[in-house]
Order: sequence, then structure tokens, then C-alpha cells
Amino acid sequence: PVLNPLLRLFTWCRKPESQLLAGHRDGQPSKTDHHFVIVLNQMETIVQGTIGALGYLEDGVYFPEPDCVESIRDLIRFLRADGPDLMVRRCCGQHNVVGSDLIPILKTPELKDDMFDLALRLAANLCQPSSVSLHGKQPESKEQYAHLRQLEENLTRAKLACADTGLFDVLKAKLNAFFIETEWDGRTEEQRLVMERIVVFIRYMFSITPVDVDDKRTAFDTSSHDRLVEAAIDSGLDALLMEISKDRREREFHLHILEIFALFLKEHRPEDLVSAEQGRSEEEKKNTEGELQQIVENQRVAMEEMKRKIMGKRHSNFVGSYVVRGLRAVNAEHDIIINKPVKDVTTMDFMESRKAKKRTPKNRRPFEAGQRTFLSSIEIRLKMKGFVSRLVDECFNRLMKSTKQAAFDTRRSLGQRQADLHFFLLQKFCVQFARLAKLRADKVDCSLGVDGFHHVQIQLDNYLELAKAEKKDGRRYGLRAQFALSAYKELILFHQYMLDSGTADEKEEARSACSHILRMDEYRDLTCNLMRGFMPGVLSKTFLRELVLVNHAYFRLLEHSSKSGLLTQVSKKHKVRRNRGGQRKRKGKGAGEEEGAVIDEVAAERAKQREESGKLDGMWEKVAEDMWDTLEEEVRKVLKGEVEESADVRPIEVLLDVEDDVHQRFAMLRVQRALRAGRATDAVSLYHAARGVWPTEGSFGTKDMPLEDELNEIKAILVTDLKEVATELAEAEQKMEEATEVKRGGEEDGGADEEEYDSEAEEDDARYERREVDFDFKAHVSTFARNDVLKWYIFLLADFEQNPADLNHALVKMMHRVAFDLDLHPRLYMVSLFMVLEKVRTRLAGRSREEIKKSAFHELYQFGFHLLRKFFGAFATIGDALGPEAIFWKTPQAAYEIQYGYGSYSESKVDEKATWTEELEGEVRSHYEDYREMDERPEGMDVADYIEHSLSRERTRRQILRKMAELGLDAMGAKAGKGSVRDRQFPMIELKEIAEAYEAAEDKQDGEDLPSYCKRLLEERDKGTHSKAKIIKQLAYVGIVWERKRKERPLKEWSEGLQTELAALKEQWDEEEEEERARTDIALYVHRRMSEKRPRREVERYLEKLGVTIEKREKAPRAPPKKKGAEKGSDDEEEEEEE
Repeated sequence: PVLNPLLRLFTWCRKPESQLLAGHRDGQPSKTDHHFVIVLNQMETIVQGTIGALGYLEDGVYFPEPDCVESIRDLIRFLRADGPDLMVRRCCGQHNVVGSDLIPILKTPELKDDMFDLALRLAANLCQPSSVSLHGKQPESKEQYAHLRQLEENLTRAKLACADTGLFDVLKAKLNAFFIETEWDGRTEEQRLVMERIVVFIRYMFSITPVDVDDKRTAFDTSSHDRLVEAAIDSGLDALLMEISKDRREREFHLHILEIFALFLKEHRPEDLVSAEQGRSEEEKKNTEGELQQIVENQRVAMEEMKRKIMGKRHSNFVGSYVVRGLRAVNAEHDIIINKPVKDVTTMDFMESRKAKKRTPKNRRPFEAGQRTFLSSIEIRLKMKGFVSRLVDECFNRLMKSTKQAAFDTRRSLGQRQADLHFFLLQKFCVQFARLAKLRADKVDCSLGVDGFHHVQIQLDNYLELAKAEKKDGRRYGLRAQFALSAYKELILFHQYMLDSGTADEKEEARSACSHILRMDEYRDLTCNLMRGFMPGVLSKTFLRELVLVNHAYFRLLEHSSKSGLLTQVSKKHKVRRNRGGQRKRKGKGAGEEEGAVIDEVAAERAKQREESGKLDGMWEKVAEDMWDTLEEEVRKVLKGEVEESADVRPIEVLLDVEDDVHQRFAMLRVQRALRAGRATDAVSLYHAARGVWPTEGSFGTKDMPLEDELNEIKAILVTDLKEVATELAEAEQKMEEATEVKRGGEEDGGADEEEYDSEAEEDDARYERREVDFDFKAHVSTFARNDVLKWYIFLLADFEQNPADLNHALVKMMHRVAFDLDLHPRLYMVSLFMVLEKVRTRLAGRSREEIKKSAFHELYQFGFHLLRKFFGAFATIGDALGPEAIFWKTPQAAYEIQYGYGSYSESKVDEKATWTEELEGEVRSHYEDYREMDERPEGMDVADYIEHSLSRERTRRQILRKMAELGLDAMGAKAGKGSVRDRQFPMIELKEIAEAYEAAEDKQDGEDLPSYCKRLLEERDKGTHSKAKIIKQLAYVGIVWERKRKERPLKEWSEGLQTELAALKEQWDEEEEEERARTDIALYVHRRMSEKRPRREVERYLEKLGVTIEKREKAPRAPPKKKGAEKGSDDEEEEEEE
């Protein structure tokens, strides 16, 4: 009773100060407000008193105070009214309420249900991640960061307290009583909420970050996470959660269980668990010993570096001054003076320390985002191995299938914002475990095949697009992209394992999947595009390492398939010309007959379907009731989850121009037709899909309705007379077909008019077609011989001492392909790479040849030896000019000329027109001097016009201006965009006369537009042959604007599954909050989230058919065309030449 008014006072005082002072004219607080501010400073005392009123623990027994229940309720209310400083949560964490009070209360025997529920609610609230407490926002001030650190410390204390087998026994007993012992019909909503709180509480336990002391423990100690996992496994909680995940009816709990399992495994490595029973072999002992020696050596080097820095901080007056004889200072009359002792003058290191180093901004610095893993004790690893084995054998496929959609749903709660990340974490771990343990592929087949690759690739592209668009949350999406990339790598390695060691059926499945990802250019170009677009401030170095390993594994598959002859042709996208008018007409009679045959087949198929549907619609009620006796059992199995529902069903036909309630009646008719046709699985799937489209109508039941009620609803649909609805559907379909025929006819007629489609639709529509082209492995490797790719390989190679052996091998292998397989070694003549090779030489200095061969860096040492031999061979030929070349990244032209001599790149060009001979350069100089000496220059003719008209060989205006710049000649204001002399000799006067007489002209041909009319008359008057595009351009110069008639592109028909997905995304948009809807429009929202990428204009037109009003977008200005002569020899130019 004392706390109730205090609670009201507490809630009022937690308001912001601006609200406390509201209502005062002068903005100054009254005496009452001052009183409340004083009470506000005493709120912490109130919270501490409430915590003290809970009870106490003595000899393992918890003794609650008489007001324990009310105190827990008060704390829950206090947390609900907590302010931005999270004072209540921090106070509860400081007193360790979870470990000192709540867990002993939960472990109390014969605890009342209401007491258990309250204690569980408070425990789950106090253990929630700090990101949830901060509402998903990042701290901005120092105080907020201090509060965040305090919350993390409090959570680590709670995590240690939760590692109690007795606690897990209690939670397991509650879950077992509800899910195993209680029938589905006997469960209440209150019980279900308690079970959900238990599962969420368990998930919050495992999501707490590791304790700091875990980093300092040995392999024989047990970390806090291992204690938690061990307590859960010993209590049998893992087995119970697996049983729940196998039940389709408990789908709403599956996502929580998936995250719990992922958090179980987040601090372990699959290779450690697989080798737990095998013991440590001699090779592993040697590897461990080598790693320890490496760590000791790195620590020694770091310590010496630290000592040098400390000594370097002393003032230079204490170390003296030195004169370097023979090295001139800025003043050439004196030698340079340095203030530090020099060990070796020839190294010139003392010169580098004088330079100010370039500082990279914090938001662009490379950062680490590696996953923290520990080597647990052998007992923990054996238990974890048993857990993972049972998980893969019993429920992995079912769990991943049931949570695939929910894990990537954008409407997830704040507590489940990491669900997609945990999905990829569990997928990667289990697939890698199955590969290392040499399990059958069917244990993880839900993640394999073309669908598995496609899903990961789609999500990876989506994350990277979001990272570019939302700069503030870029790292969050970059972390998700990192986990998706790791899963992608494991999929490639597992398919490689299937090809090497699988059964005949597994090899065939792996061969089919690998053939798909090797043939499609989306997968072939994935790693190259990711490296070229790598963003250091958004994507971590761990992502870059994973990317290199993924590329290495993919190249092994690609090279093996290419050399064995299995991959001779690949699919590649090619841009198609615009579908201008007249093309359909030029297709010829054969194409028209073939198209007509296809249309006839479709019409015959539709007529057959109408006949069958008519028989089902006319079924008598008595016959339908007798049919229910045979359908009931099958429908019951589907509703219980014993039979999988059909995946690709569509409750509505979006092309039908009808109202929403009519769509609803049509959906019910489809369910009835499926039932009367004996397709119970499709009928139930349509029934549930329609419920998802109209969740609030109630025509298709509700989500939580009992099984028997749902059966009665489906039976009622089966026996209901829906003949009028069938007639209405037939009329709507007839109208749709007539509209389609009209559009098809308009499209065919449009061929003679040369009308173009809407420009906006053409920009959005990806007019590409796939063609089969011959595959050249070396040509594909050459796409990685780019500066923006190789720089990241050298960047990672700089850490060769800390890199794993497989990463160093992948880095060296790719550079070897570029340098020696492609013979492009000048590309790698870089000082940054030579400095890495110098570190390798220093590291292996003083060792014999046999010791070098046994070293982990022997492959890198050997590569550096051959590369430097090529470099010094080129240095002997070129001389000192090669030194500056090694500082900068080289274009293809520079690399070619380093290898074959300067000037050889232009000489290798076959096209003589692009070559400027000495005689031609002399003509340019001569005509330039003639133009300068003119007293009266021709009107409208500049120096470039004069030279272009006088040259003995044809050259463009742009080429002439570029050559003048190379020769140091003044352009005298001449611009490249003026146009050629021939353009300015266009018959403008005649064109204007013809255009002005067009409207009243009687000699116009049928359907002849203005440009065609002008073109014909100019040819008849012997004014030359000009294209329509040039005529339109010249008309614009004289002020006559002509626009083509535009018509909308015929709408391509989508699959039923895609249209169903569109309708579901529209419903999802309608349920979004106003803040989310204000940031984007519905078309962009739907376009980004569709599983199959479609042009945005198509998405907008289908949304319009669903009744959505699309605002017209402003057309973006076209980018200026790239200069043909600019950046000659660049990587982009090389790509264009290859295409």
C-alpha cells in the first residue's frame, strides 16, 4: 500500500523535464515542481527498497518476504516506466536481482503459478539484450556509452547465475508439461504465453556476450558460455526443444528454438567438435606447438616495438645529432642532419619517419568482425558433438524449412532482429559439421542444391544494397552479409565434398547444382563484383577473408570442370536492342505461324479446364457430402502438419479486374474446386493462403481456431452451392482474355507505325537475353587482374604472419594465376607487395633450404622469388624508369609496355586509323600555324574545324583536340562537343521549309510522320541521305520539337506464386507503421523484397491492378556519354574491348 502512490509519483517524475515544466507561462517551475525534482533524485532509493523487500537466500533456500509478489510487480512497473537513463534496470543489475532473488524463486519447489509467472517475466525483462533496452539505437553521448557498459557488466553477472542445472530442470519440466503432456485442445492462452516467456528467457540467456575472464582462461577451464550449455544439455532441455521443433503445429516457437541452437554453437568450431573423440594426433600437436611458438614470437616482436616507441618519445636532445655523409639536404650545399641513431644507412628507414603519415578517417578504416571462439574442454566438446549430431539427424531439415520465411521477415520484433544472422550461423555450422564428420547429404539437404545457393545469393545482394543505402546502419547489414557469405562458402565446399566422396546419387545432385552456379554469370561474377565494391568502413576484414576463400573454392570447381570438359559453354546476359516498331513485322510468316500455334494450344488448354471446372461446379450436394467421408482424413493430416502443404498456390488472380470482395469469393471457389477434384493438400494450402490475404475478414477462419472448427469450415465450403460465383468468374476471365487480345493486336499493329514504348518503362525493364557462349577459363581469370581487386589481395597478404594457412594459400594462388598463368606479372610490380616479400625474407633469414621448405611461408617465399626475378629482368631492360612505375597501380597499357617496351601498346593496334604518324603530326602543326597567321578567319570555323577539313587522313574533332593538347598547341577556345564540319554543313534552310509545310502538305504518305517526311523530301531534292535521328536533332536546333508517340509496353504475365507474393507484400506494406511508410513508397518497398527480381515498372503496373495508386516518378536525367579517348588503357576500357 505504501508503494502505490510512490509508483504513480515515480511514473510522473520519469517524464522529461520539458513535460514537467509544461503549463507555466514563464517556463519556470513552481514550488511543487521543485518538490518533484527532489523526489526524482530519491527514486533510486525507492527501487533499492523494493529490491530489498523481495526476500533473502539462506543455505540454498529462498525465504520470500510477505510483500514479495507485490514487490516483483512494482519492479515490473518501474521497468515499464524507466527513463532514457535506464536507472531502474541498472540498479537491478547492480544488485544482481536475477542471481540473488529471481533464480532461487524459480527453483523453489511447489511454487504457485502466478508467482512463477511474475518471477519469469521480471527475469526475462532483466536479461534482455542491451540493444533491446536501448530500443535498437546506438549510444551517442559519453553518458549513454557508460550506461551501455554498465548494462553489459550486469548481464554477464546474470549469465553466470543462470548456469544452473536446477534452473534448467524447472524450465524443462514446465515446457514438457505443456508441449508433451497437454493435448492441443486442452491448452489455454495464458499457458502459451508462459511457455513463450520461458523460451524467450532461455534465448536471452545465451545471447549475453562472453565474460572478460573467458579470454584469460586455459583449455582446461570452463567458460561462462560452456557452463550454460553444459547445464542445458545435462537437464535434457536440448532434446525437448528438438521434439518441439519436429512438430509442425508448434511453428510459432521454431524461430526461438533456431536462435537458441545457434547461440549454443556460436563460440565453438565444427572442427573442434568433430575431432573430440579422436584425441590429438602428432600432427595436431606439432601444429599446436607451432601456433604457440608463433604467438610467442609475435608477442616478442610487439614488445620490442613497444620499447622502441617508448624510447622514441624521449626528446631528441638526449640522443644527439648525426650527419649522413653523401646524402644532400634541401640545401644542396649541406649534408642531411638527423636526430636519431641509425643502424643501417642503406635502408633509408630514417627518411620515412620524417614524413607525416596519411590518416584514414574512422568511418573508412578497416575493422575486424570475427566471431569469438574458444577451445573448450574435452568433456564439453563431447557433449556438444552429441548435441550437434542429434540436431543434424533429427530436426535440422524440418527446423530450417519452417523458419526460412520467418527469419527474414521484415516485421520481426526488436528482440528477434538477429534471427536472419542466426539462421546463417546455424546453417553454416551444421553444413560444415556434416562435411567434416562425413555424414550423408540428406541430413542437410534443405540447404543444398540450386535453391540453397539462390537463397543465400539473394540475401547477400539484399544486405549489400541496404548497406549502401542506409549508411548509418551499414555495419549492421555488413555483418549479416558476412554470415551469408560464410554460409555460401560452406555450400560450395559441401558440394565439392559430395563430388569427391558422395554416393552416385549425391554426385549427380552435386553435379547438377554445381553446373548451375558455374554456368550462370550471376554466380561467376559474384566474388569479383564484391571485391570491386568492397567498402572498408562498412564491410570488415573478416568479410574480405571469407570472400577470398569463397573465390578460391569456386575457382577450384570452375577449373576442374573446365579442364575435364564438363564446362564448355556458359550462360551470359546480353543487352537486347530496343523493341522498335516494325520488328514484329519483320519476323516473317514462320514466326507468326509459330506464335499462332502456341496461342491455339493455350486456348485449347483453357477450354479443357473450363469443361472440367463446370463438372465440379455442378456437383450435387449429396455427392459432395459422400465425398467428404474420403477427404476428411487426408484434410485432417494436412491440418495437423503430418503432410506438407503445397508451396506454389495463388488464392487470387490479380489480372482479373474485379473488387476485393469478388476476389474473396473467387478464392473460395478455387478451394471448393480443389476439394471436389480430390486434391485435399492443394485445397488446404489455398485455404490458408487466402487466410493470409484476408486475415481479418474471417471467411477463411482464424489462425488460432480449433482443429475441429477448421474441418467444419472446409466441409461447409465443399458442400456449398457456388454456381453463381463460377458464372461470375467465367465472365471476368472472358473480359481478361478479350483485353489481352486487344493488347496483342495493338502490339502487332504498332510495328508499322514505328512507335516506341514508354521511355520510363524501357529504363526500368532489364532488356537482357541469355545466350550460350564458349567458356574460356583464362579470360575469366583476367577479370580479377584489376587494380581494384589485386589491391585487396595485397592488403590481406600484409598480415601473412597472422593469416591461416588456407588464406595465405588462396592469396598466393590467385596472384600466381595473374602473374604467371596470364603472364601479367607487371601488374604486381608494386612496392607494397615487395615490402611484404621483404618481411618474408627477413622472417626466413638464416634458415637452410630444407627448413625453408618445411616453413608455413614456403609457398609465399617461392612466389616472391620468381616474381622478383621477373622484376629485376625487366629492370635490366628498362632501367631506372621502372622505379616510379612500382609506386603506382598500372593500367593495362602501362603493364603491356613494361613487359614489351614503351610504345609497343600503340604499335600492337591493328587499326591504322587510330595511329598518328609523324607526317600526320607534322600536318597538324603546319595547319595550326596557317590558321594562326590568317588575318581574316572564316566565320564559324575554329582551329579544329580548319585542321579537320585540311588533314590528309580522316580524324574526328575530338581526336584532333586531344592530339593538339599532346603537342602543346593552344585550342583557342575550340570545344570537343561542337560537332563535326559535316554536321554544320547540314541543309538547315531546306529542312526548316519542309518542316513548316508539313501540316498543309498534300504529298504526305499514309502514316508518314514529320521526320520520315523530311527525310524523303531531302533525298528527292539531292540534299543527301540523313538518318531520322539526325533530322530530329536538327529540327530541335531550329525550334521545332517533335515527340514520338509512346505506348505502354505489354505487361508480361507473372507466375501464380509471384503474384501471390506481390499480394502478400502489399498486405505487409499496409500493416507497416507510418514512420516506415514515410521513408519509402510501396513500389520500392515491394521491389526490394521480392524473391525474384522484376523491373520496377512491372511491379508498379501489377500494384495498380491491385488498386494501389502509384505516384508518377520524375524522370532522372541521362548521364553524359563517356569520352572515348579518356583514360586510355584503363581497366574499364579493357572490359569494354573484351565485350
